[in-house]
Amino acid sequence: MTDLFLTMAESPAGGWMVAPIGAAFFTDDPDMAATWAACEEAHPYFDQTDAGFMDEPAMEALLAELQVNALEFAARARAAGHTWMPDPAPGGPTIYLPNHITAEQFRDAIVDALDPEAWVPFEADDHIGFDWWVIVGDHTIGVG
Repeated sequence: MTDLFLTMAESPAGGWMVAPIGAAFFTDDPDMAATWAACEEAHPYFDQTDAGFMDEPAMEALLAELQVNALEFAARARAAGHTWMPDPAPGGPTIYLPNHITAEQFRDAIVDALDPEAWVPFEADDHIGFDWWVIVGDHTIGVG
């Protein structure tokens, strides 16, 4: 992993990907490659290179910061009574939300425990039953 650009592209499975620029990266994911290719074709003059690249040490530092943010948020949420809140997945910064929670439970945990200045990555599958992005967006300046 050398020069990676932190790019958000919604994947067919849900969630977001960090990828080098270009559809060619997604050789094992034809749907994602097609999405990138369509975007590149629709916006031929769009240049992402000025936005900045992260080398491996910078990416590792960002991931470590996100891991700390997620661990601290999960601990605060559980301390505030939201015992269903899991820690982030091992080896990564993402908190995978359980399907059994309601929008109100998630909103309460966000209000009680999230530092609005800290980026905490969340993920949920399509069965969660509410748009958690909206809830996170209502209470943060960062990205969910």
